[in-house]
Amino acid sequence: MGNDFGANETAQKILTTVNTIKTVVVGVPGTDDRGMAGSIKVVEAHLEQLNGQVKQNTMFRKIGTWVTSSIFIAIVWILVKTLNG
Repeated sequence: MGNDFGANETAQKILTTVNTIKTVVVGVPGTDDRGMAGSIKVVEAHLEQLNGQVKQNTMFRKIGTWVTSSIFIAIVWILVKTLNG
């Protein structure tokens, strides 16, 4: 009978550990705590938003580079034409 008590105690510790891990991973049911899974979803959504902002920022930088380059080339061309007579 002593062995049964030890086995039951071990099983209870394992069950407690499993429930603790489950709570950490998926959160507490019926509360705002969504655990690591919820946190990962929030981080994923934030990264998607940042990725969209980076793409938009990159597009505007490319357009700005083209506009600046075009203006610079036009100024150089005007200067060359003016200096060459």
